[in-house]
Amino acid sequence: MRGFAPVDGGYEAALDEAERDVLSSAARGVAQMLAPVVEGESPQDGAVARLVPDASDDNEVAAEFRRLTQDDVARGKIDGLDRFADLLDGPDGHGTLPWVVPEADAQVVATALTDIRLVVADRLELASDVDVEELHARLDQALRAEEEGVDPTADDDGGLWRFLAGVFVTTGWLQESLVDAMLARLRGAGDHAAP
Repeated sequence: MRGFAPVDGGYEAALDEAERDVLSSAARGVAQMLAPVVEGESPQDGAVARLVPDASDDNEVAAEFRRLTQDDVARGKIDGLDRFADLLDGPDGHGTLPWVVPEADAQVVATALTDIRLVVADRLELASDVDVEELHARLDQALRAEEEGVDPTADDDGGLWRFLAGVFVTTGWLQESLVDAMLARLRGAGDHAAP
């Protein structure tokens, strides 16, 4: 796997087919979680509530804002997640290597990565930077154990925790590399601007 770098017309990353399948499935799963919100349901799942949070601590204001905007926000997120998955899957359902994200879709991809990461963070019960640091330490420990021949899934629900942790770390890393590539392009464009 290689993070994003600017290329002509967009941004390029190297993900193998399995990595692309996982991210595409995650995006489509998050989009499905948001579908009831578009139909007017208030989010009951904590992960969905993170994606469409209350706009105010005042319950009346939050309820009114949610009534006016929730379905549009959720629909926009669903469209973005579906576009992200389509970009990963490619036009024939089999993504090409390397993965090139057109410049016009870069913000959609960055947002989709954030949305997937928020849902996974909720499932992993990550509520603070300390929790994230502990996750990284635990994941490093599991990787070292695997290198030493110890079954790293013995204490984590058959590998579910490790899988989710891998998705969390990967989406964060990809998002960071994409934003860095976008900023590098902007800085480069600024270097060529007229004085």
